[in-house]
Amino acid sequence: MHNLAFWNNAVELIDSLASIDAGKYDVCLDDVLTTFTETYRGRFDPSEHFEEYVLVTLVDRFSRALPEPSGTAPLKFSDDKCR
Repeated sequence: MHNLAFWNNAVELIDSLASIDAGKYDVCLDDVLTTFTETYRGRFDPSEHFEEYVLVTLVDRFSRALPEPSGTAPLKFSDDKCR
């Protein structure tokens, strides 16, 4: 594990998500995800740090798919399979 600071932040992200899910903290999910992705976006080359690249990209794409704070949701489903 070459990127100990990264993986520690990933664990903190998981803990933050668990705390939000449990209702322990009044934290904005978008802020938690955005902070993580802004910190690490573009820092990892997938040919050298594949796992880190995948996690950052996954969190980034997931955060972009969340409903906007204004109430408009970018998620669109064409059928009922996802419900």
